[in-house]
Amino acid sequence: MHTKLTYFTLAFFLFTIFSESKAQENHSLTVNISNIKDNVGLIHLAIYRPDDNFPYEGGAFREYNTKAIKGSTVYVMENLPAGDYAVTMFHDENQSGECETNFIGFPLEGYCFSKNFKVFLSAPPFSKCGFTLDEDKAIDVKMRY
Repeated sequence: MHTKLTYFTLAFFLFTIFSESKAQENHSLTVNISNIKDNVGLIHLAIYRPDDNFPYEGGAFREYNTKAIKGSTVYVMENLPAGDYAVTMFHDENQSGECETNFIGFPLEGYCFSKNFKVFLSAPPFSKCGFTLDEDKAIDVKMRY
């Protein structure tokens, strides 16, 4: 009886450890950004979850900056919990920390969204740009000016 209890306790302990490690599994997202017009300023990236205020500034799950490199650059977002996400980027040429817009709200600096969503008259909904991150993943986006 004592041996059975020991095996049961060991099995339960191992199952608990395995279950917790799967539930807390993190991944990386590699963002390949192309069509960057020059080396001036920064590329600002923001990643959103479904309940965040997508795609508005201040509502992101996490935000990052990287140096603008004419042509293309790669940025890796590390330690993201598995889940659904959408990404926005803009070329912060004047390093103001904000995407400059005209009087009707259209971006004056380069911008792009995951899934390369093309903006028409308004910002896209999360559903048009969202993707599932359940393993390490790479996405390709093209900056629009």
